[in-house]
Amino acid sequence: MLRPDGKSMFYIHSVDVIPKYQNKGIGTKLMEYVLKYIRDEKRYYKFFVLTEKTNIRACKVYQKYADKEEQVLFSKNL
Repeated sequence: MLRPDGKSMFYIHSVDVIPKYQNKGIGTKLMEYVLKYIRDEKRYYKFFVLTEKTNIRACKVYQKYADKEEQVLFSKNL
């Protein structure tokens, strides 16, 4: 994602692990792979990923790799 100031951000919108493969460290391995890739690329200044606050397992994985929790998303079901 390119910002108006020309800086690039790496954004992951969605990650799903098939239920029978959950709790096997796949999400953690994926995060390690992605972070290594974007560091090696040296063209991104920031990485972010979205998840539901109620998705506790995903939040725990992402918190291991995040510097901080930054944003709040507001939505409305129609």
